[in-house]
Amino acid sequence: MGAWANEFLVTETIPHTGVSRPASRNAAVELRSVTKRYGDVVALREISLTIHEGEFFSLLGPSGCGKTTTLSLIGGFIEPDAGDIVIQGRSVVGIPPYRRPVNTVFQSYALFPHMTVAANIDFGLRMRGVPEVERVRRIDEMLGLISLPDFGGRRPSQLSGGQQQRIALARALVNHPAVLLLDEPLGALDLKLRKQMRIELARIQREVKITFVYVTHDQEEAMTMSDRIAVMNQGRVIQIGTPQMIYEQPVSRFVAEFVGANVLGGTIEAVDGRAGRVRLDAGSAITAVCPDGLLPGDRVSVVIRPEQAAIAGRPGPGVNAIPGQVLKASYLGTHTQVIVRVPGGIEMTALLAAGGPSEEIPAIGEETHVVWKSDGSLILVEEGSA
Repeated sequence: MGAWANEFLVTETIPHTGVSRPASRNAAVELRSVTKRYGDVVALREISLTIHEGEFFSLLGPSGCGKTTTLSLIGGFIEPDAGDIVIQGRSVVGIPPYRRPVNTVFQSYALFPHMTVAANIDFGLRMRGVPEVERVRRIDEMLGLISLPDFGGRRPSQLSGGQQQRIALARALVNHPAVLLLDEPLGALDLKLRKQMRIELARIQREVKITFVYVTHDQEEAMTMSDRIAVMNQGRVIQIGTPQMIYEQPVSRFVAEFVGANVLGGTIEAVDGRAGRVRLDAGSAITAVCPDGLLPGDRVSVVIRPEQAAIAGRPGPGVNAIPGQVLKASYLGTHTQVIVRVPGGIEMTALLAAGGPSEEIPAIGEETHVVWKSDGSLILVEEGSA
């Protein structure tokens, strides 16, 4: 696989910002204060980000957040209204897609139904005038890479959805692009196939060491495959970081909720060193690790990850507790997911480990408490309150 050789990704995280920067690493893609409008609608608002060479980078966010617009700008399918887009150190604004060192894989596989698998992969090579001997070598290389070495003579109609997606990926990779853009490529697959393809995509990216820029609204998908993730909302990049950082150190209520955490609003009552006492909007008083600079009266969000929460009919001493009623309990093998409605109509989720202290599955409608330790939650300043 010498043709794909690249250095191993190394990044350095800037503390408390959620932003990573390259450490002795070249940038594959840079967006510099990019804005894109559609009439009166601002799809992107002066976003800036750097994607490193050889990185699996995901754009994560809800529908309409601007992630597909960002991908389309990199690919050259649309042009920015302001700002610059740089690929491998060269501005590509105004350069058409076919002259950019990128390829794109879409949710629709767009395979030529009348061509064999080998001919589909070969199409781009032919268009570029690659000699036949080299084309045959690259097709064989691609079929081996996607674990379909004997499928060259088949037609797309003879393939499963997952196999067709692999062929689309091989066709995009065969020309050795500097950057591969993937626009929700697993969206048409069923859940089992999606999970299998996550593993395959991550493996292929590690082998070819090409920069992948991946668009998804599925946080689990982004978490399981990415080196770094940019969480987007309303045309802005809210946070950039590793999956672990995004999950464990969200910088805003939006990010915390989007990656599945419980979030409760409240007001600081007292601060003692690193410990903060918070009066929740739901009425309960809890304690949590408090960031520097917060004062009594400040509005905050308390973030509790589901695996940090448990349930208890009678909470013991030294834990935070908020009363509620069980809405749903689902046994998932390794753990049980319990959803509890607490005051204010908020639904909180607790993941109870199998064989743990909360081993019995609670009954629907049962009165209980969601409980967690003070160091099992995170306090965030609410947007616009500081």
